[in-house]
Amino acid sequence: MKAERKDILTTSNGNKANGYRSLRGLDINEAIELAILRDHSGQFNPLQLEIMREQQDMLNELCFDLYVNGLTTCQV
Repeated sequence: MKAERKDILTTSNGNKANGYRSLRGLDINEAIELAILRDHSGQFNPLQLEIMREQQDMLNELCFDLYVNGLTTCQV
């Protein structure tokens, strides 16, 4: 994330680093706390977070499809 933010900061005029924001998410079996880098203008959106969101959406869709097709919640 640091390298991604550095690229954004070097390509935009007047934009500077602005610390971190916390994000709480769910891993497979546990909650995780992430410190996400920020920039002053709010242009920075880490690619890593998009990948995590897509994986979570696909997992939710798969669980729903399995449940709709007759599997019990324990089997899912």
